[in-house]
Amino acid sequence: MLKLSYDMLVGVGGGVLAGLLTLLIQWRWLYIQSLFDKEARRQAKQISGKWQATEVFLGPTKQNTYSMEINCLGGRVTGKHACLTGADPGEEFPIEGTFRDQILAFVWNKKGERALELGTVTVRLVRQGELEGHGLYVEPSDGKVYTSTFSAKIEK
Repeated sequence: MLKLSYDMLVGVGGGVLAGLLTLLIQWRWLYIQSLFDKEARRQAKQISGKWQATEVFLGPTKQNTYSMEINCLGGRVTGKHACLTGADPGEEFPIEGTFRDQILAFVWNKKGERALELGTVTVRLVRQGELEGHGLYVEPSDGKVYTSTFSAKIEK
């Protein structure tokens, strides 16, 4: 009887430990993968950092400037951009997206009561430290979708 209890305890404990280890690996897979993938690390260095960005809008809002912080791990991009000038000075917008083959694509959105304010940006790393491309965004004043031209330079 004691042997059976011991075997059962070891079996259940081992299963729980294996499950927790599997969850931990899934949660940190991009980090683990980036440790062994030189190309992923090289690409992450190209895009990670602080950027100064300008977005020229074709809708009612004309132009905003932003300070952006981008983190890249295994091609997955997270960060934020804060509006310096334009329609939303002082507002921060979280960003999530991907960076692969010199193309950065991300979604930004405003949390909370102005949740309708959101958009996407797709840009290309045209030169080291320079991004150029376009965006789409929902204008909160009329709910319509407009296009924009987006450019950014990394801070030295």
